[in-house]
Amino acid sequence: MKYFKDPQGAIHGFDENHPGDVTLMCQIATGWTGITGSWPEPPTPAQLHRQLQAQAQAALDKTDLVAFRCFKAGIAYPPEWQAHTLALRAIVSGADIGSTSLPPQPAYPAGT
Repeated sequence: MKYFKDPQGAIHGFDENHPGDVTLMCQIATGWTGITGSWPEPPTPAQLHRQLQAQAQAALDKTDLVAFRCFKAGIAYPPEWQAHTLALRAIVSGADIGSTSLPPQPAYPAGT
């Protein structure tokens, strides 16, 4: 992959092995400069953790729906979902800084 910066500062990637990118390469005009090295820069550990926290928050929101479905069906909120919720809350709150991925989601409770 090669990267180029246009005169406005936008970055464009070019993969000579990808047929669709040949069109882009043909459009590269004067004033575009090649960028060496890795781009975009790999995310920092802090950025990766913030991304994981955002994913955990979205998954945590989903657990509320499962709890509501259990309540409506008159079914107790299963222990595996309670554990899943606690693990997600630990990621969101920052208490868990060692996880690099979300805990696996349990199966939906039967009857909900």
